[in-house]
Amino acid sequence: MKLLVPLSNSVDFLPLVEAGADEFYCGFVPHEWLRRYQNILPLNRREFMIMPSNLTSYTEMDIIGKMARDTGVSVKIAINYLYYLEEQYDLILEIVKKLIDKGLDTFIIADPALILFLKEKQVPCKIHLSGENGAYNALSMRFFLDLGVDRFVFSRKNTVDDIRSCIESIGRDSAEFEAFILNERCFFSGAFCNTFHCDELLNICSIPYKLGPKSNLTENNSNNYEFVGEKSAPAATDGFAADGCGICRLYDLIKAGVTHGKIVGRGKNFKDMLDDVRKVRKALTIAEKYKEKSPGLIREAFFPDACPEKSCYYIK
Repeated sequence: MKLLVPLSNSVDFLPLVEAGADEFYCGFVPHEWLRRYQNILPLNRREFMIMPSNLTSYTEMDIIGKMARDTGVSVKIAINYLYYLEEQYDLILEIVKKLIDKGLDTFIIADPALILFLKEKQVPCKIHLSGENGAYNALSMRFFLDLGVDRFVFSRKNTVDDIRSCIESIGRDSAEFEAFILNERCFFSGAFCNTFHCDELLNICSIPYKLGPKSNLTENNSNNYEFVGEKSAPAATDGFAADGCGICRLYDLIKAGVTHGKIVGRGKNFKDMLDDVRKVRKALTIAEKYKEKSPGLIREAFFPDACPEKSCYYIK
């Protein structure tokens, strides 16, 4: 399994590679997009303008492209908003072509129409289907295989059994497969989340919440869950693995056919991200060496007092 790591600054590239990053992904929002659409019609699922979640300079992308070629550590660009206006597709095409010219030819996309648009324009690029798309089963994944998708990013709501079933159904050799393993375990499904992640508003996934089972609801309410009762802890807390963790299931994910593990954190403090990468690399080494014994060993190494079960991506 390779580690996919967020990149928020070209200066961070080499230190993160030394820490154990195998691949990078980043957001890129050039000035021509900002002049026309600001962050109201975003290019990707990080609408921040102050927090450094997106790169904005073609010059910096030149630098990143050169480092990617020199080190062999590839970089993927997130263009993964759920949908775009018709008028935006030509500008996106222009941006994509400029990035390809810099050696950055892989794009993380959620919008099926954009995937089809790039295919019709015969753009020579690789496409990774974003977890924001919501390809939850083999039937939907086969649809995107026919559109030329090279990698599937499983959503935060897929269990290990879901992932294994999907991969076995469409074939391990049909594509690459990516799963979340650290940070930002949002309780929403990205494909159905129309909230903004911006400087002006609190992220809705950070608002205190509590879920109640259907048995406690009225007969007229057909939802499985609803927001009820008192405040509970916010989704995000401080510390390693506190707001999303699946590192003790690394070997299970490898057995299931996952080829890439994703660390989330565009815009996160660099020192914290460096620590995240080093620890996940250590956990992956344990998983690959000790296999079935690795879950207990990883918990012992990183959570000797108590496993952060409430933050677990893959509770059995």
